[in-house]
Amino acid sequence: MRWVRPYAGYIFDIDGTLVRGSQVLPGARELVDELRRDRRPFAVMSNNPLVPAAAHAARLTELGLDVRTEDVQTSVTALLTHLRVQPRGPVYVIGEPPLVEALHEAGIPQSDDPDRIACVVAAFDRTFDYAKWTTAFRAIRRGAELIATNADATYPTADGEIPDCGGIIAALETSTGHPVSLVLGKPSGSFLDAVLARMALPREQVLIVGDRLGTDIPMGAEHGVDTALVLSGVTTRDALASSAFQPTYVCEGVDELRPGRTPVPPDGRVSGGSR
Repeated sequence: MRWVRPYAGYIFDIDGTLVRGSQVLPGARELVDELRRDRRPFAVMSNNPLVPAAAHAARLTELGLDVRTEDVQTSVTALLTHLRVQPRGPVYVIGEPPLVEALHEAGIPQSDDPDRIACVVAAFDRTFDYAKWTTAFRAIRRGAELIATNADATYPTADGEIPDCGGIIAALETSTGHPVSLVLGKPSGSFLDAVLARMALPREQVLIVGDRLGTDIPMGAEHGVDTALVLSGVTTRDALASSAFQPTYVCEGVDELRPGRTPVPPDGRVSGGSR
């Protein structure tokens, strides 16, 4: 049996890793409790722009996971930081009311006039339609920057996956001929740096745990952090075999990552995984 070595700190994806809908995945409560007990810093991260950090913490706490607001980093947190540090003028949000309200509360000016829009923010939006597409298209064609909260292709729900922000980005890039200039959430280096700074740990002592080959694993592989892919979410072993990014570890779920306790079977680790 091969063991996953214990790390000084852990960064977890939420959906598909710790929980699935209202279901806590096996071992998640025990793992979080052990990390608290051992005083090992951890963070949870989400590209979901609809849920504030405090709401993520409340939801996880209600499910029995000892997660606090300060443990949560979201794509919205990263977006607000970026817009405050580098203000550009009015933004146009392709997103749902919680994101629009978050920007309003932060004092970020917004507009739906293509002649005034300085920046188009693309996010997960189940109300995305031709009118929103056209407003963004015209603004970008007139010089507005295109940025995004995340580039996930799909979003997991209790009823299966649904389209996420990746398709919206593709529509805007294809129609305008202008590529997205910045993605604020996973797998961006700035998102990771913000989490590491809050944990006060060097990247060599941290393990990123997630279920997505398109975000969680590349974030570690491209920025020098070990990764563990859990198969409790959207990724299968067949998809892993053809992936350009290979994790340091492959596990059925987070129960196999409990520090110093649970062994990973010999075939559960990917040899020569990308860093």
